[in-house]
Amino acid sequence: MPGRISRQRRRTLGLVATLTTVALAACAGGDVTAGGRGPPRPTSPAPPPTAPAPAPTSATSTVATPAVTSTTAASAPVAHSGPFAVGVHVVTFVDDSRPTPATSAGRGAPSRTLPTTIWYPAQGADTGADGADARPATASGPFPLVVWAHGFSLSGPDYRSLLHRWASAGYVIAAPDFPSSTGGGGRTGEPSTDDEASEPGDLGFTATSVARLSAGRAVPLAGLVDSRRLIVAGHSQGAVDALAVTLAACCRDTRVTAAVIVAGIDLPGLFGAYQYATTRAPVLIEQGGQDPHLSVAGARSLYSRLRSPKALLVMPGEGHNTSKGDAGAGPTRLLAQAVVDFCDRYVKGAGDRARLGRDVAASALAELSESP
Repeated sequence: MPGRISRQRRRTLGLVATLTTVALAACAGGDVTAGGRGPPRPTSPAPPPTAPAPAPTSATSTVATPAVTSTTAASAPVAHSGPFAVGVHVVTFVDDSRPTPATSAGRGAPSRTLPTTIWYPAQGADTGADGADARPATASGPFPLVVWAHGFSLSGPDYRSLLHRWASAGYVIAAPDFPSSTGGGGRTGEPSTDDEASEPGDLGFTATSVARLSAGRAVPLAGLVDSRRLIVAGHSQGAVDALAVTLAACCRDTRVTAAVIVAGIDLPGLFGAYQYATTRAPVLIEQGGQDPHLSVAGARSLYSRLRSPKALLVMPGEGHNTSKGDAGAGPTRLLAQAVVDFCDRYVKGAGDRARLGRDVAASALAELSESP
């Protein structure tokens, strides 16, 4: 089932409905340093990541590096929520400095190919639709960058409703599809977790690549991204990756200014020691009370090990896949708003400090623990 922590991963980790310190065999070799080393090289335009939507329409823009194909899916509009319209842009980044190992997902390659969907604030009011290469709201920027990590067997566009709302609130969202674990079009076989140790590096490489696009003249991202304000976020296996980029000694990216962990855990058996006591990046955790894979007790344990500022959002009636729902109403809308409240405060330095607590209380859908 998409969005779950895979049966293979649960069996390997001994993962039941509690958060534990997990013992895994050490991953052999491989560069998992966040950010990658080589610049993104141009590629021929790639098809967009597969999403459960009707056939996409497309528009193409010509840039120097990397080559870009912009695409938007013909999906239902999202209930508007922020001051900006939302544009969408698709680019394929290729990291030549790290290989893709052969797994059940494909034959492997000497490089790592990351089809990436980018949502960004655009000019005009939010209609709920994504505009392909819509005119960016450059005059109101630059905006913080969120790099989003998808769950096992999913892809960036599966979270479109949630990510659209964040972009409308004034954030640039880059969602790469990982070479082996995606359910999108970036693989030739079945999704695999065998390459997970490389995924934190994919997040850092994506951040570097988007920052380079913003620093250049390529439309629509030129001048749109404030690379000094980097947020990493993810769901399920992607949340594991995001937490590793934030806290794990092996692959910590010091550019990270905040993290959002949606139904995720720490995996010291895979990523080694986590720097709970010394990492200052604020962290927001979301956990569903009906999640069959992870427990609220486990989320509270993780929360207790983090430094302040931090927040824990527990949704007693929700399962593992709240982030994939309709962000126009209900629990997914609350999740979207909670992330905006948290990041507005700790990344943008804007907004009412009590707004997160008020929004959670007004929803009657969740319980909030917060340590500023």
